[in-house]
Amino acid sequence: MKHAGPLVGRNVNVTHGGRTYHVQTEDSGARRPNVTTHLFADGGRIVHSVKTSYAEHVASPDLADRVRALMSEQHGAMLAALSAGEFDQLILDPAARPAIERRGFGEQFHGGPRLDQLARKALTRLRRRGR
Repeated sequence: MKHAGPLVGRNVNVTHGGRTYHVQTEDSGARRPNVTTHLFADGGRIVHSVKTSYAEHVASPDLADRVRALMSEQHGAMLAALSAGEFDQLILDPAARPAIERRGFGEQFHGGPRLDQLARKALTRLRRRGR
């Protein structure tokens, strides 16, 4: 099923280290085919962002399903990374500039693992810590 307009995004507030954070994932729609996830701290400061292009899939008959899956994966990976302490240093330093990752659909970023791999790794660490 093709879609032209953006799909409904995901928003959640989560507590980590005694502070509340907001994770927001949004689709820009087929005209600007990107899914963006932001991690906000301190009432609005962007700590980390991930922007993934799905331009190569715009003509896919199952585009909406692919975008929903990408949104779910990216949102979950951001939550898992936050819970695992991946952004603690950036959060503690208000002068730190937000990191922005840009990648293609299913592509690795910064030469590292894909977000789904990061999410699995973060969840494994959390389980070991008993959280």
